Amino acid sequence: MGNTPYAAVYEMFLSRIQEDFYADPNISTQEKAQDMLLLLKKAIPKFPYCRKNLQNRNDEEQVFYETLQDAEIEVLSIGMKLEWIRRKINDIYLLRQEFSDKDFQLTSQASHLTALLQNEEKTVEEFKSALRWYNRAINGKPNFTGLAGGG
Repeated sequence: MGNTPYAAVYEMFLSRIQEDFYADPNISTQEKAQDMLLLLKKAIPKFPYCRKNLQNRNDEEQVFYETLQDAEIEVLSIGMKLEWIRRKINDIYLLRQEFSDKDFQLTSQASHLTALLQNEEKTVEEFKSALRWYNRAINGKPNFTGLAGGG
């Protein structure tokens, strides 16, 4: 049994988002990894029925002491994206409190918030779908037993 570095999950997460913070050369790799670690820690509890023990890990070394399959990395990266979107929504909500409704509507923040909320809905559905597929598969193959017409 091998290890899976957090970097494998981070790479999949970064392929799902556009974020200047992670592309900024003035921000250290350590700061970026620390931020992604926080998102990962929030994503792990959203995956309670993972077939691997996600608690068997070392946050200092940034490694899971399990061999995560692509589907497991996928679910974790979507969970990280969901937490990232929710952080953005909370930032916009805090900004909105600083403005009157009229001033808020005049800025592009209102349309940005709408786009983030729509993206959150899509990401929640994507996350649920990934979990359904993961939970339905056995050894990487679909298992439809128990469903109408399933073998």
